[in-house]
Amino acid sequence: MRRFYILALILLSVVAWGQQVKPDPAQVLKLAQATYEQGRLHEVPSVLANYLDAPKGQEGFTKEEQRDAYKLLTQTYIYLEEPELADVHMIKLLQTDPFFEINEAVDPAEFISLYKRFRTKPIFRLGAKFGFNATFPSIAANYYVGANATGNGIYSPRLGFQGGLVFERDIFQQNKFENNWKQKLVLVGELLYHSRGFTYTNGELFVSDIDGGAIATQEGVVAQQWLDFNPLIQYRLKKGRVFEPFITFGPAVSYRLGVSNQLTTIVTPEGGSSNSVSGPDVILDDSYQSFVFSLQAGGGVKLRIGSIYILADARYQYGLTKTINPDSRSIPEAVFDYGFQNNDIRQSNFTVNLGFLWPYFNPKKLIK
Repeated sequence: MRRFYILALILLSVVAWGQQVKPDPAQVLKLAQATYEQGRLHEVPSVLANYLDAPKGQEGFTKEEQRDAYKLLTQTYIYLEEPELADVHMIKLLQTDPFFEINEAVDPAEFISLYKRFRTKPIFRLGAKFGFNATFPSIAANYYVGANATGNGIYSPRLGFQGGLVFERDIFQQNKFENNWKQKLVLVGELLYHSRGFTYTNGELFVSDIDGGAIATQEGVVAQQWLDFNPLIQYRLKKGRVFEPFITFGPAVSYRLGVSNQLTTIVTPEGGSSNSVSGPDVILDDSYQSFVFSLQAGGGVKLRIGSIYILADARYQYGLTKTINPDSRSIPEAVFDYGFQNNDIRQSNFTVNLGFLWPYFNPKKLIK
């Protein structure tokens, strides 16, 4: 009797151990694939069920294995002629891996046809970018205080920075344009803060009446803050979900937030010592237009890493309108204290940016 109890205990232990050990998920997926290939389609869902619906804390499929399992189930229900279940599992496949793409050389034609009836593209992409810029003023008309100053001013770019939000949406969402150039068009909206600036130097602000030599020089450091809205069109040179080079073009509207000029004028009278005139930055807000318009063009690349895109681009922005307001060009403090007058200028800019984009997917069936 004692031996019987010992044997029963051993058997119960073996049974309990056997119930606790589950096959490796990868092996289960291979078994389901083999079952599918053998034509035993009704058995495939039950083979995968415990691992697709594994309770929290229990071993189940990885994300990649879930994707492959939902793909297998979609194909299974297609051939079992259960279209509603095929649709349900296609949605689960696209929710598990929004970046999933068909392989037309390998995947069954029925599966490819069903995939193309679903919205598989992101509805939009939202992100942020930041970078650096250089501003290049060009003179449209000269204005001056000292008669000999005209034409002697030199503008030099200064390094600025920008940053803000980016929104992207494919213009044509339907799959029917899949092999058409329309699929490569993207609508882009940007709202960016820009810090821009340049230096202005004039080596002959005033000259001597005796020998014509310079007796006054001037230097100004102009600092500007703008808020730019850029409604752009982007054209993807290569359509893909991992690597996408592109070109972009469109207008820009810049709203002036603030402008100041750090002025220094050095006067050297004949036979006298130099006298430097400087002080707090002169505010030039009133002498600048509130809005200026420009055109821009450039290119860049997007690289998908995980579930986001890393974005890099370079762009040239050509100023269409003058930045100076002709009705309030003269700022008394600048004119009388420093001998400075605003020229009519247009501003162009070169920018480089680095950022990221997060795509938002909402897969659903579009074609019944």
